[in-house]
Amino acid sequence: MTSVRTDPDAAAADRAQTFLDWTRINAKALTAGAIVVIVAAAGYWFYMRSRQIQSANAEKALMQAKQSLGAGNLALAQSDLQSVQDRIANNISVLTNAKDIQNQFLAFLEGRQNDLSKADTTEAAVRLQTDSQTLQVSFASIAKISQLSLLNYL
Repeated sequence: MTSVRTDPDAAAADRAQTFLDWTRINAKALTAGAIVVIVAAAGYWFYMRSRQIQSANAEKALMQAKQSLGAGNLALAQSDLQSVQDRIANNISVLTNAKDIQNQFLAFLEGRQNDLSKADTTEAAVRLQTDSQTLQVSFASIAKISQLSLLNYL
């Protein structure tokens, strides 16, 4: 009775080669994914940094109002507190507007997702081919127009 023995090093080499082939084939998708992750991380960092700065500014404004109150200047303290209140009201307004915009965009994306899931692939392929041909014709027209000059006409 003979048994088939596989060499663990050969199997590992085959898996490594398969992974490298997969990486080469999907290089564009991997690059796009990496860019998306980097942009998302940078956006998150900027958002968090902005929140830290806003928090520090709010604390500074509140501290200024407390110092004015401690100094006995009630009018200045009231003015400083009114400034803080106005800033908070403005932030609430901005957040409400951002929430509305995000909800609208979410509804738009859900609609697009529904449209894509219901799309007929044959019809989409025909439309894509037609649009591609139209684009090629327009490029050819632009190339022809760019070669025209008044000297050629005379």
